[in-house]
Amino acid sequence: MKQSLQLRIGQHLAMTPQLQQAIRILQLSTLELQQEIQTVMDSNMMLEVPEDEPIPTPKEEKPSTSAEEKTSEGSQEQLPDDLPIDTSWDEIYDLTPSKNSSSDTIQPDPGSINAARQTLHDHLIWQMELTNFSDIDKVIATTIIDSIDSNGYLKTEPEHIHNDLTKQLDDIDLDEVVAVLHKVQSFDPPGVGAIDLQDCMLIQLNQLPADTQHLSEAIDLVSSHMKALGAQDSHKLKRQLSIDDQQLNCILAVIQGLNPRPGSGVEDTAAEYITPDVYVNKHKGQWLVSINGDIATCLLYTSDAADEL
Repeated sequence: MKQSLQLRIGQHLAMTPQLQQAIRILQLSTLELQQEIQTVMDSNMMLEVPEDEPIPTPKEEKPSTSAEEKTSEGSQEQLPDDLPIDTSWDEIYDLTPSKNSSSDTIQPDPGSINAARQTLHDHLIWQMELTNFSDIDKVIATTIIDSIDSNGYLKTEPEHIHNDLTKQLDDIDLDEVVAVLHKVQSFDPPGVGAIDLQDCMLIQLNQLPADTQHLSEAIDLVSSHMKALGAQDSHKLKRQLSIDDQQLNCILAVIQGLNPRPGSGVEDTAAEYITPDVYVNKHKGQWLVSINGDIATCLLYTSDAADEL
């Protein structure tokens, strides 16, 4: 067999790490792309997002228009004398903004208007305003609500609240403060205004329907056997309550349905919206598709960051 050398020319695709990363990025949605960018920014301290950096856009030459050809603002053609009854305004006038206008760079984004943020304090104050309180009781309730933390627990003892109120108002008894506290504890979410975990669980249990199975046993367990419950000592609980495993599991199921942090149900978070990739508008019976400018900016920054990596 004779050996020889041959020269061949061919092409093949090499899957470089940069190409693999580009393919993976192209498959991401807008939300996933933003999360990917944030992850890269957090992991690499040398990367930063430029602020208010203008993005170059290709300029288009437009034919000049004489002054005689320009119409008055808001009109582009003469209004016909006879119009069909079902004719819409955009079928007569061209409402599409020009490319030179500033609205081309700022797309209408309904997600930019965040929903109103509500805290636990606001939620309790709103319920207090709906309650038939006297003027003095409103002052007491406001002081109590101000002493409730984000988890829904009362940070200040009722005695301390009473002492602070006596410096501002006269003839306020501790029993009146306690009565207003019990009224606040009946607010939503269940268990709010509790002094400790045991008090929080008892408030929620007492607000359950009276026909709830094993409700009385659950109240008895939380009231008298909190230490054994916290230690998860099932043998001691069965012995003290004189019950078997099945009954204990049913009672624990009722207790496990309670919320140890009632204030966490009212979160102080802003509404999150999905950023659209494109905008679709109907104009003169035709559907027009325009790319979201924010997405183009995000893709430009992503390509720059990928090149640096």
